Amino acid sequence: MRHDRMIFILPLIVFISFFITNNILPQTNGNKGNEYQIVFDSNRSGKSEIYLMDGKNSEISQLTISKGDSSFSRFPSLSPAGDKVAFVSNISGDEEIYAINLVDLHLEQLTNLNGNGTSVVESPDWSPDGLKLTFNSDVDGDDEIYILYIDTGELIQITNNDIYDFAPSWSPDGLQLVFNSNRDSSWDIYSMNIDGTNLRRITFGEGANQAPSWSPDGIKIAFDSTRDGNYEIYTINKDGSDLRRLTNHDKTDARPAWSPDGSTIVFHSRRDVIDEENKWNEFEIYFMNNDGTEIQRLTNNNYFDAHPHAR
Repeated sequence: MRHDRMIFILPLIVFISFFITNNILPQTNGNKGNEYQIVFDSNRSGKSEIYLMDGKNSEISQLTISKGDSSFSRFPSLSPAGDKVAFVSNISGDEEIYAINLVDLHLEQLTNLNGNGTSVVESPDWSPDGLKLTFNSDVDGDDEIYILYIDTGELIQITNNDIYDFAPSWSPDGLQLVFNSNRDSSWDIYSMNIDGTNLRRITFGEGANQAPSWSPDGIKIAFDSTRDGNYEIYTINKDGSDLRRLTNHDKTDARPAWSPDGSTIVFHSRRDVIDEENKWNEFEIYFMNNDGTEIQRLTNNNYFDAHPHAR
């Protein structure tokens, strides 16, 4: 089965080697401010693919070419060392998680969920030690949180209920996950130990609270919410205190992700969209200071640039 899948993904390997020759794949030394690497998905090529942005010079390189009319690659996540990108793709027929090694070009299918072409897989996120991935999938009928041990292939289902749990993010010590769920009849942010114990609700109030991302210092959680009318970005302490609104715009700001040093937050937004008829197909990547100041636009086109992740 793994050999059959490699027939589908060989074109991705050939494509990646072009960019390595041109020296615009990420360096793994520590970067600060906006000099980190950002991965995101975009439909600028006609379908959703994975892209890499060099934070030093804003050069963008395409990492995947998904063969087939209905194929896609999305939800990228950079490993802690910055040498691998995990992402979701349906190039095998089912949505599965793959990882590209940006050093030796090895591309590997990490999951084999056998979703029969109908299951959804989303939001892979590397553990701080780089040995595990968490993600959500509805392969068992509704969205649940899973942890994959990469070396052994062991897959553990962390949540098991008839409601929706999704968009997990690791704590920096690797002991907890934060995620969003409708388990209390509203979309809110929760935390739990990686074995599913010690469940704690973090957000309360009206609106949908989604896409949590744990800060590198372990103190705050960034997330997007409609609590004030439309999607804006907020931070909150992990104990539920000190809720702060970071963005204030009449168009969507969503999907926040922290920079490696915690000084800035990247996110996607449609705040500069002019073509209202195309409004849900056009997002751009932005970053801002962690207090919401100095918002800067990183991409500029008429396509869907979304789901950024930084290292």
